[in-house]
Amino acid sequence: MNTEIRVWDPSEQHMSYSKPELYNDSISFRFDHFGKEVYNFGDIVIMFWTGAYDRNKKKIFEGDLVRIGKEYAGYSEIPRVVEWDENNFCFGLKNAFYASSPLSAIDLVFAYEVVGNFYENPTLLNEEN
Repeated sequence: MNTEIRVWDPSEQHMSYSKPELYNDSISFRFDHFGKEVYNFGDIVIMFWTGAYDRNKKKIFEGDLVRIGKEYAGYSEIPRVVEWDENNFCFGLKNAFYASSPLSAIDLVFAYEVVGNFYENPTLLNEEN
């Protein structure tokens, strides 16, 4: 199973990564900083690995900020947010030149680079303004 997830804990401003632990009848995920006895999981943000890698072989997760390589005619220094596209049932780039193009199809053509993520690096999106 290649499922990997990460979670953003807004109360602690911390990102945690996990791989699945498989059992006969269930799957669980264990995170490094959720050792508290009582914890409000209602505020955490769950993000899935897209199954894709950037040009530096870094895994691309939902919520990552990605720059499109200079090889692309619509190149821009402005990063795009990786998000789930419910209309196409795939991961895509928010505000991308081809907004409806799935990440899995266009990553074969363009060189992506993960430059951060939406939660830990929100100021990178200010470059757009």
